[in-house]
Amino acid sequence: LMMIIARGFLGIAWLTGRTPPITPAFVRRYNHNWEVSCNKARKELGYRPASFEEGLKKTIEWIRK
Repeated sequence: LMMIIARGFLGIAWLTGRTPPITPAFVRRYNHNWEVSCNKARKELGYRPASFEEGLKKTIEWIRK
């Protein structure tokens, strides 16, 4: 559905000379599963991801500094 809409916007852009808000290339980018895993970093580097609450607290402290 999004690809049809993007192609429609592309046609309208061609007729009006304006930049389309969504293009087929943009839609294709989000058609893939970009999910990644941190298991290798955990195993090889001892990485320990922070919880959401801990990460938010650290981010707020960093912004305040």
